[in-house]
This record gives sequence, structure tokens and C-alpha cells, in this order.
Amino acid sequence: MPGNPEVSLTTYRHYLGLSLLAHGALYDAVTTYALYAYLQDSARDPAALVAEFDQVFKATSLKPGVLGD
Repeated sequence: MPGNPEVSLTTYRHYLGLSLLAHGALYDAVTTYALYAYLQDSARDPAALVAEFDQVFKATSLKPGVLGD
């Protein structure tokens, strides 16, 4: 991140515009995925990314909407 010496998933989450909770394995995985896409010059729309993961989680045992609320 240009000009920001702090390195943390929370910082990246805010920089990428993801409205996710912090300090959970799933949330950290989504943030890491978004950061990887950003660094590969294929940044994803934050709302679309959260919606995509919500669809995956709805098909699993996780509660729907756990990420986008």
C-alpha cells in the first residue's frame, strides 16, 4: 500500500473497501484473496466479492450473510 508502513489484514481490509469483521479465519481468507487479486492487477469490486463469498457460504453449513452484514 503506497505510503502506509502498517502491514495488517485490517489495514488492507479498509484499503480495499471490504466491509468485513476482523479476526476470523473466513474474513481473513476473503481479505487475503482480495489482496492477492489486487496485487495481480485483477482487483475485484468489494461488494461483488462479498456477495460471491456469501453465495458459497449459503451452500455450506455457515449462516447466510455472515460476511456482508
